[in-house]
Amino acid sequence: MVAATNHRPRRCAGSPSSPRRRSLIILASDLVDPGDETLGLLAQLRAQHHDVSVLHILDPHETTFPHDGLTQFESPETTNKMLVNLIAIRRDYLARMQAFLTCCKSTLTGAGVDYHFTTTDRPLETTLLDLLVA
Repeated sequence: MVAATNHRPRRCAGSPSSPRRRSLIILASDLVDPGDETLGLLAQLRAQHHDVSVLHILDPHETTFPHDGLTQFESPETTNKMLVNLIAIRRDYLARMQAFLTCCKSTLTGAGVDYHFTTTDRPLETTLLDLLVA
């Protein structure tokens, strides 16, 4: 059994290391994981013959970066602040985002996980229907 805590899956205390029955696991997430554990855990669940589907959800601005001008970023965990020229970092940001999306998709589909990408501006009903029909 796997649970999400602080946006990161972890093995639940007391759960068997090898469940005897197959499970259907559906994860809706942005897949941003500072420890890079999520993709590996999902692949491991699939290798244990569970049916695993991932609904990869991002805000459209995260994939298009339509921002410009100077913006101040503030760290939610520290008092650090940074003034950034968004036009200057746009190309690098978009390249890194594309690499991230490609890595998520190739890692998960390569492991046999059903991977579905969507954005938050898409109607929930349409997204769920596509997930169920796939």
